Amino acid sequence: MTVTTVSAEPKIQEIKTAGGLTAWLVESRSIPMISMEVAFRAGSAFEPADKPGLASLTSNLLDEGTENLSDRDFKASLERIGARFGAGADKLDLTLTLDTLTEHKEAAFALLADALKNPAFTPLATERLQDMVKAALKRQEEDPGSVARKAFSKVLYGDHQYATPLLGTAESVAALTPADARAYHAAQFNKANMVIAVVGDISAKALGKLLDEHFAELPAGDARNVMTAVPAVPKAQKIHITRPIPQATVMLGHLGLSREHPDYFNVFVMNHILGGGGFSSRLMSEIREKRGLTYGVSSGFGPLPQRGSFVAQLATKNADALPAAKLVEVEIKKMQAAEVSEAEYNDAVNYLTGSFPLRLDSNDKILGYLTTMQMENLGADYLEVWTDKIKAVTRADILAAAKTHLQPENFIEVIVGGEEAFK
Repeated sequence: MTVTTVSAEPKIQEIKTAGGLTAWLVESRSIPMISMEVAFRAGSAFEPADKPGLASLTSNLLDEGTENLSDRDFKASLERIGARFGAGADKLDLTLTLDTLTEHKEAAFALLADALKNPAFTPLATERLQDMVKAALKRQEEDPGSVARKAFSKVLYGDHQYATPLLGTAESVAALTPADARAYHAAQFNKANMVIAVVGDISAKALGKLLDEHFAELPAGDARNVMTAVPAVPKAQKIHITRPIPQATVMLGHLGLSREHPDYFNVFVMNHILGGGGFSSRLMSEIREKRGLTYGVSSGFGPLPQRGSFVAQLATKNADALPAAKLVEVEIKKMQAAEVSEAEYNDAVNYLTGSFPLRLDSNDKILGYLTTMQMENLGADYLEVWTDKIKAVTRADILAAAKTHLQPENFIEVIVGGEEAFK
């Protein structure tokens, strides 16, 4: 086993074990707890095209017993040692999480490994979870925000994998089987497709020993899944969905950029001023504070490999939906027309750099960063240089980012509301 310190603050140790595993560890001895994430690049974007919802269903089944322990016995074993286990999937990743007291680390790691390597995937659990997903999908259809997001994503990404709905559809979920989950698990759960992050009261030596003891027998795999296809740029369009509701949900956006894009930090600061900075943002000032059209409006870039998204969104009275949408476009064009003021610039940079320690003020937050940094190949020094990257952004950079990466001419406008919203 080799241990290398790859970052000074926070101190990240990279562990490479004899069993072919790699993990990043931040030791934290303040409380006798260990938190761990084991993530696979196996989210909904990597499902078979004809099986939407498979990644989510597979992840949820990992908490439903193993080949060695029934569902009841597995949960009882966790409860006896006060450990917490969970699993879930998003667009990119399928992640297992574990929180345990240090004194029970051996038992807790054994339970996590059992769930990871030997899930039962029983027909009974599959059927029960399918019913739960169908109920969740029905609730989504009754929620204007969910309806808007689904429509926006479908138009934004078209036939690209990013358009795959995380939960699938009622029809696709009903057709999934335990064999489907078993096959997806076998295809995706390997060392090459996995990253491990640990924060807490454990040494590198002890962690390496536990990892090899419980995970070394995982198949090696060929390589981590990567997104190679680039989404096509959709034409600007308006999707208006009528529902008998008193308030409209408005979404405006277009394709964005990846986290690896050289303009990422310029865009990050620019968007903080536009709509990512809460009450200090231009959108909040103009649409809420000055005109009272909404309780909240925001904008953000969601970075994804190849192409992410830019979205501005708000909820308002039906009669105010179109005027509010127009105001968003007006503010975006203002961002493109002139440099932000020196006061806006200083406020944004000072807030982002000054509040940065809050991004690392808990083990869970650090853990999340360790996973993301490995999955996205951000480099071990990402957290060390983050504030320097923010400070390096200039007012000219912000203007250039607005002109390049805000594209109102390509807006996809989705409004879900009552008939009055479209008059």
